[in-house]
Amino acid sequence: MNKNSNFSRINNCIDALKKLARTGWMQRGIPPSITETVASHSFESATIAGVISNILINHGYNINMEKTISMSLFHDFSECIIGDITLFAKENLLGDEKKKALELQIFSDIFKGYNKILEIYEEYSIGKTLEAKIVKLSDRLSTCIQAQRFYDNGYENVKDIIVNTKREVDEILKEFDSEIRKDILNLCQ
Repeated sequence: MNKNSNFSRINNCIDALKKLARTGWMQRGIPPSITETVASHSFESATIAGVISNILINHGYNINMEKTISMSLFHDFSECIIGDITLFAKENLLGDEKKKALELQIFSDIFKGYNKILEIYEEYSIGKTLEAKIVKLSDRLSTCIQAQRFYDNGYENVKDIIVNTKREVDEILKEFDSEIRKDILNLCQ
């Protein structure tokens, strides 16, 4: 299959992600008309990843900001095929490694022939580089910020998401000094 014929599949996936509501919000009673889609979440995550990269660069870190933003834009792309798998399903049915393997397999099939994109996604999936960790952090921050928006608008059923994502954010931020943690946490204010 050549790249151009494969792009129609990529385009169909983009369309699906623009329409696919994030499952956790739907399970907590957020109306479909206002819920966040996977594509809007990816855009917000990429924006946050760019800002975090800039903060870390200002603190002397050597970061490839363009890679971080690209990685963040693609991080949930396989959900166009498998859907937005809930935390419960991941923890109790699939397991983290099986979910990652499935996502990588689907992503590799969608982006067959786009080697640089595949390389960036594989780096994210492994999760060891600073860029991949920034993407994970931006993903969790985006979720926490969106949960807070819903909570502030009267959707109190999202409180557990706020609590759990804040815990995950705190865990990720442990590897940075207090000044950097403060700068990043100020994004949530």
